[in-house]
Amino acid sequence: MRSIDAFAARRALLRPFVLFFFVLMSWFVAPNARADCDTRYIAAGAYPASPQCPLKAAAADFGGMGGYVCGDPNVIAAYCSGPASTDSTEPVSVEGGMPDNGDNCSDDSTAGCGNSTSGAEPVNLYTGQFYFFAHDLAVADTIALDLARVYRSGAYDNAGKPLVGAFGVGGGLTFDTILAVSQDRQRFELRQATGIRVPFTPRVGSNGNGWDDLTSPGEYYRARIDAAGSTGMTLSLRDGRVQRFTSIGGVYRLSRIEDRNGNALVISRDSKTGAITSVTGTNGRTLTFTSIVGARGTSLISRVTDQLSRQVNYQYDNQDRLTQVTDAGGGIWKYGWDSKSRLVTVTDPEGNLQVTSTYDDSDRVVAQKLADGSTFAIAYTVTGGKVTQTEVTDRRGSIRRLEFDTNGRVVRNTYPAGQPAQQVQTFAYDATGRVTNLTSTDRQYTYTYDANGNRTSESDQYGTLHTRTYDSYSQVLTDAEAGDPQRGVATVYTYDAKGNLLTVTDRLGNRTTQTNDSQGRPLTVTDALRGVTRYTYTGADLTGITDPLNRTTQYTADAAGRVTAVQDPLGNKTKRTLDGLDRTTDITDALGGVTRFTWDRNGRLLSQGDPKGVTTRYAYNTIGRPVSKTDALGRSETYTWTPAGQLQSVTDRKGQVTGYTYDEAGRLEGTAFQPAAGVVSTRRWSYMWDDTLNRIGGVDDYARAEPGGAERRTTSTLLYYDSVTGKFVRTLEWPRQSGSWSYRYNAATRELDGIDMFGVTVTYSRDAEHRVTQIQSVENDEAPRRFGYGYDVLGRLAQATLANGITANYTWDAASQLTGITYKRSDGSVLGDLTYGYDLAGRRTKMGGSLAKVDLPQPVSDAQYNGANQLTRWSGRTFAYDPNGNLTGDGLNQYSWNLQGLLGGVTGPTTAAFSYDASGRRRNMTVDGRQTRIVWIGDELNLLLPDDDWSKRTRLFSPYPAGGLDELTYRRIGDDASQDRYVLRDGNNNVIALTDANQQIVTQYRYEPYGKTTLVGAADANTQQYTGRENDGTGLYYYRNRYYNPATARFISEDPIGWESGQTNAYAYVGGNPVQFSDPSGLQAMGFPVPAGPMPGGGFGPRPPGSGSQGLDDWLSNPSGGTFADSNADDPVVYPDNPKGSPEKFGNITGSRGKQCLDGSVWEKDTSSHGGDQWKRWPNRKSWEKKQTPQSVWPDGRIRK
Repeated sequence: MRSIDAFAARRALLRPFVLFFFVLMSWFVAPNARADCDTRYIAAGAYPASPQCPLKAAAADFGGMGGYVCGDPNVIAAYCSGPASTDSTEPVSVEGGMPDNGDNCSDDSTAGCGNSTSGAEPVNLYTGQFYFFAHDLAVADTIALDLARVYRSGAYDNAGKPLVGAFGVGGGLTFDTILAVSQDRQRFELRQATGIRVPFTPRVGSNGNGWDDLTSPGEYYRARIDAAGSTGMTLSLRDGRVQRFTSIGGVYRLSRIEDRNGNALVISRDSKTGAITSVTGTNGRTLTFTSIVGARGTSLISRVTDQLSRQVNYQYDNQDRLTQVTDAGGGIWKYGWDSKSRLVTVTDPEGNLQVTSTYDDSDRVVAQKLADGSTFAIAYTVTGGKVTQTEVTDRRGSIRRLEFDTNGRVVRNTYPAGQPAQQVQTFAYDATGRVTNLTSTDRQYTYTYDANGNRTSESDQYGTLHTRTYDSYSQVLTDAEAGDPQRGVATVYTYDAKGNLLTVTDRLGNRTTQTNDSQGRPLTVTDALRGVTRYTYTGADLTGITDPLNRTTQYTADAAGRVTAVQDPLGNKTKRTLDGLDRTTDITDALGGVTRFTWDRNGRLLSQGDPKGVTTRYAYNTIGRPVSKTDALGRSETYTWTPAGQLQSVTDRKGQVTGYTYDEAGRLEGTAFQPAAGVVSTRRWSYMWDDTLNRIGGVDDYARAEPGGAERRTTSTLLYYDSVTGKFVRTLEWPRQSGSWSYRYNAATRELDGIDMFGVTVTYSRDAEHRVTQIQSVENDEAPRRFGYGYDVLGRLAQATLANGITANYTWDAASQLTGITYKRSDGSVLGDLTYGYDLAGRRTKMGGSLAKVDLPQPVSDAQYNGANQLTRWSGRTFAYDPNGNLTGDGLNQYSWNLQGLLGGVTGPTTAAFSYDASGRRRNMTVDGRQTRIVWIGDELNLLLPDDDWSKRTRLFSPYPAGGLDELTYRRIGDDASQDRYVLRDGNNNVIALTDANQQIVTQYRYEPYGKTTLVGAADANTQQYTGRENDGTGLYYYRNRYYNPATARFISEDPIGWESGQTNAYAYVGGNPVQFSDPSGLQAMGFPVPAGPMPGGGFGPRPPGSGSQGLDDWLSNPSGGTFADSNADDPVVYPDNPKGSPEKFGNITGSRGKQCLDGSVWEKDTSSHGGDQWKRWPNRKSWEKKQTPQSVWPDGRIRK
């Protein structure tokens, strides 16, 4: 009889029911079980991109019921080779090709520039995707907590629905980076919220547990991914940073960002959904996230809160589209969508429709309209399914044309395409996408890289510009500029094992050392003279800096790391209050005075009021351009703008109008000055451009003697550039050539080697740190005059030697404060000295020495001021101002102002008239009937020509590239060497004495603190006196952009840069500290930084009237600027309009009427009355000197037979 196992029988009977139970349960648990399967596969070392994935997945420990689901071969196959849950469909952008809002381009009309694929507002011009960036909240920590979100159009999930991220459809959070398997299942991808995908391929020999990026051009090149435990991945970058990913729901989500020192941002997530719940910094500062479940089951961020309780709130519609954001200041941003869930409108908190985007059927943006009605149009050329060319018509109507390679990288950039000003750039790349060659109209650049992708050299067609080496963290080890390799020198850096900076050794071997705390922040910095600066921290914040003199400045920060107070070493404290958007709302100074600011909901400054209530107000157009500025007296100046966002006109408070025009490339084309709206301009500047170099090529100055009169060209100036360095090198003027000069550059170092002027050659020598050590000047074939400069190991001037043999020895304290100047003769005897002392706050409180001559001012008891900080009464006299804030009368003199906002004349006991060039530099002055013409080299005075008499010329010599503005060292009058004077200056650049060739003091100057001047000794024609500025003999000093009255210690016009100066009083001089500071340009910024009002032009256009420059210097590539002749010049010699087509190309003046052209020919005015103005032309200077027979040339260029 066969025995029966009762238990086995019962098991067999139950098997169908058990199987049915598991199948039934699987209907409910399968989704979660599948996600849990991924975790178990990972724990077994099974990764989808690995060939060993199926084998390792099958061997996984599933445990319990999971084996019925996770062990299923079909489930394993789906995991190892099927589509991933994170797959999406969208155009893939190359790394480094992200739109950048045009911030790296010259203006914001902008269609983009260079090899950037960004353009418009902004659009990825390769993929056609619209990107919208926002930084909603920021908290300071060792690693900053930055709440940054980005929207990108054209992203869809596997079901063809718009992709939903942490901020809804198309919206991502920069912390929401994931690791996912590529669609071809061959590699891992780092997927960022921006849409960038960085590929990682399996590492050979890693057994399926490691992947490397060997193909990306950016920060992830040579980064590696390694399996970390059963549920994690670690991504290590070459600079030592680490990103850790944790598997949640089968998706590797970013959970930790850590630097080399272990500082970390910890990203906490919901264990089921993966939604971020908080981000915590190294020092405990936190952003807390609240999420809701969207219509499609995705977690959507609804609120973010920081430790200040600032909140940003987000709202969505029933299709998971972000519709509204309430920022930390209460401003509401609104977003509009089309029927295909594409973002089409963005409305700012002021209700302005910032941008409206239009898409084609391929989800590419083809048009955008801004709040002011200006537009972008974008056209794509698609070949073989890929965009090969894109043309963007920008807000000014010009076209930027981009051509792409098969990888979506820009290989050719043309702008403005099809126009005379067209510029073309071409780019070549290596296999990883790094730029190796860049070619423009006049430059061919080449770049090389090391094995880690660090750029090691930059060269143009003339030589190497820069070379660097790097350590294993990709930090610079050696840095050599052009010319350094030939000298065998470089700047050298060393680091500790964690990559923190330890030492910097300059090219002369002087070393600075640094110690660091456990977070990698500097604790001490010891200079080459062993002076130590110490830093202290409280939590995440820097709370103290102690200088080498043991003086400590203390800082206070709020819970978000924002500095709210600064206390100097004397205990004086300045405090400020900030609003939820980090905008300063008030500043309380150490005396209790409160400066207040108000802002609109878009973060634009509406008003600024000083402690006395003197308030300036601003208004803006719909795209944020200032349209008016109203002073404390209720008077306004107004601004208009072109569709491209460039300044079009300024109407000042007097009703005078300055208009600006631009070419198709947005370059300044003309500036016109009108006495009033609707009245023809009385002065106009026309700018010429070199389209090959894309640099300004010249300026024509036109004027009318009276409104409605005939316009005539008064001056022309041509600018030339060095072919090797590309730097500004030469200027030529018509009708006068006395302002013509040229720079010489060293081909190897690209540095200034010298300057050539008529009759004078200047040559510079430099040390290994590229500092000027000698200036040699040769004049009229005389013996060279040499000026020497020596420096201490901290790079401070230690000694200066004048050409007459006098030396100036400078001493400094450990905090680099000047403590003394000693002047010695060549025999070692002391000529005189100066000493200085300071209080704990670094303010100069003492001055002594034999050369310290200070007079004290007489008291004034009746000073009065109006509501605009204007001085209205002083010493019994009444002061008056025009609506622009310019002084018009002071009870003694009357002052007139030109259309540039510059002083035009003085009438009173002394009469004066002034005129200026297109850079705002004074070119003519007439004082009591004596005219002086002024010639400049850049911003340095070069020649003064009294009564236009060359024999009486005054040549002023300053060490142009060596230091501050107009550091006068030597003065020559005419050709009389006996009148040579060598200048002694004090620590504030005051000219205190003039010495002769025998090292004897001939003339001395005494000053009151604010500059009232007394001459002692022999009378002298020298005008450069207080702070090296020009004493006009009118009671005023010329400070370039403004005039200064030492008697009242004030400027006589408002500060052109407004509160950018750091002073709330527009007339104040150097913050009330004239014994320590100077303001050589009238534009000096100093003091505690305060929010400044908008400058029309915003840095991309010309400056407003009163700035002196009118924007020309903004358009010059060389900071020295051009040299421009005076518009009111009355040259008795009038040059022909067309002698051989090149009348402006005359060179340096010869000392007589001969004018030498670049071709070597010499011209003179023909005064022999042949029936009209004519010219004599010699083929060269030698034939002119020998008085050979010249050609005779008519004004139209015809040669008279």
